[in-house]
Amino acid sequence: MSSLHQSSALLQGHRVLLTGAAGPLGRRLLWILANDPDVGEVIAVDSSDLAPVRSVWGSGRPSLRTVRGRLASLDLVEVTAGVDQVIHLAAGMGDELDGTGVAGVDVPGTRSLLAALGEVESMVVLSSATVYGAWPRNPVPLTERAPVRPNDGLEFANQKAEVERLVLNWAADAPADPKVAILRPTLTLSAESLEWMERSAWGVVGLRAGSDVPPAQFLHLDDLASAVDLARRRSLDGSYNVAPDGWIPPDDLVGLRGAGPRVPLPVPVASRLAALSYRMSLLSTPSEAVPYTMYPWVVANDRLRSAGWSPEWTNEETFVAGTRAGPWATLNARRRQELGLAVAVLGVVGVLVALVMAVRRWLR
Repeated sequence: MSSLHQSSALLQGHRVLLTGAAGPLGRRLLWILANDPDVGEVIAVDSSDLAPVRSVWGSGRPSLRTVRGRLASLDLVEVTAGVDQVIHLAAGMGDELDGTGVAGVDVPGTRSLLAALGEVESMVVLSSATVYGAWPRNPVPLTERAPVRPNDGLEFANQKAEVERLVLNWAADAPADPKVAILRPTLTLSAESLEWMERSAWGVVGLRAGSDVPPAQFLHLDDLASAVDLARRRSLDGSYNVAPDGWIPPDDLVGLRGAGPRVPLPVPVASRLAALSYRMSLLSTPSEAVPYTMYPWVVANDRLRSAGWSPEWTNEETFVAGTRAGPWATLNARRRQELGLAVAVLGVVGVLVALVMAVRRWLR
């Protein structure tokens, strides 16, 4: 870091740039930064309205500067002048896939930001555990040494992997040798994500792709915010998984859902049903996310824990806080039997539909 930036940080505190500031995660980070005595100024950037952020900030230290606009269309050289710490949530247009409240992935904006940055001390980048991909032979859990190989077709995961690549290439060529922490959170929930979870591929009750149910992890948004801030304060370097300790076994997850049996549909049928539901806005996640409901992609948090982070919420507590209770738990035994039989019939129908589709393809 240049002597000018060192002097600025020593006399006035860190000048922190936060992209994606208006979302649920960004607002949590703003609150943390506002209460950090080592922060002198925060530059909050988002394409959404930042008026609510300004109204709750107050007039104390640190100072807040808001910039509204998409990264690719802003004069980022001026915006980032004097910045020594960067938190890049890479928020863009598109789907929210992991529950963080950060919609889409802004790859062009990431390129623009990296091209404009001067000498910075550190950068924290929000990626996703989806970059590992959901594959049948994935180890449980995945560590940071696992290869990055997102599933084909899932644009969100592939764009997250591209953001990681761009940032690492930038850091390798940067003369100031900045520390870059890439955080890969698992599915993230909070009270704000109730509707999203209910309509996501992981929350839809009654249907599932394939016969096996993988173990699951659920990270609370508060714990993700604390992980991002720790990575900033300690200038962590490298990739870090963000998840609670352990995971929820399939049988325990069924009990937590309080929902009835889920119909095991053949994968082609489940994918087509998910695609139709997504087009009709009944599902909040695209059909390409179906493999992530079939195969394991839970991650280990040992590396981040060794850096000083610890989750406040367990998997089970987060799931309960971030989902609505299902109606199954309130039904009597007879009604459960009736619905269980109906679910079994639906499963048979699904298999027959898949068989008919296969025969039609063969006849063609």
